[in-house]
Amino acid sequence: MNCIALLIILAFIISFFIIGSLVMWAMHFAPHKDVFFDLFVRLMIGMVSVVTGYAIVKTRANTILWGFVIIGLFAVFSMWQNKSLKKDLRLAEIFSFDRSRLIALSVSLLLVVVFFLFQGCFFYHSPINNMPHGDYTFYATVASILENFGVETSDWESVIIYGTTTPTPYHYFDIWLPTMIYGIIDGDIYESFVVITQTLYMTILSIGTIALTRKFTASNIMQMLSVLSIFFAGL
Repeated sequence: MNCIALLIILAFIISFFIIGSLVMWAMHFAPHKDVFFDLFVRLMIGMVSVVTGYAIVKTRANTILWGFVIIGLFAVFSMWQNKSLKKDLRLAEIFSFDRSRLIALSVSLLLVVVFFLFQGCFFYHSPINNMPHGDYTFYATVASILENFGVETSDWESVIIYGTTTPTPYHYFDIWLPTMIYGIIDGDIYESFVVITQTLYMTILSIGTIALTRKFTASNIMQMLSVLSIFFAGL
């Protein structure tokens, strides 16, 4: 196991939470009364904001992720029309932590550790780490194009051989996150995909499933079991 990778994941989770909270404050989004839903929203906003910003910088603003900016502005406009925004929202209110919010945040950090150990068992091996599914080799190639050329394309041959810089459609968001991690820590691209990114996705998605389950039941057991539902999607 690579403890440095675990620290990196924890740092990203905390960073997503802080940045998401600041964006909520800037847009006058009041904290939700359900602490797990509120945490899920902050983590999602933080992650989308960071990844989108990184993509805009690396591609010199030629990225499909501008769509998230448009969606965000539309959401603010809709909430403004419905008078759902809290104009006098204080920063201290955003970062106010009672016992229930601290528990929710602690659960997210515990899930990070659990999922890191889960993913790490399949990846880390001495003296050579296990190779992930073959698709990740293609994803790693696309990530290398994103990081080194700043072009959103899956046609890597055209970029490397012919110097083509024409973007092509693809699901880039889930590749930009490991690309960003790989670019920042300058580590193993496969570790960024399989261990770090997957742990981040699984943790945030689990917080979302817990928040959804709390809409139907107050049972802590059912909320914990709901985390298993993320594996139905193949994570």
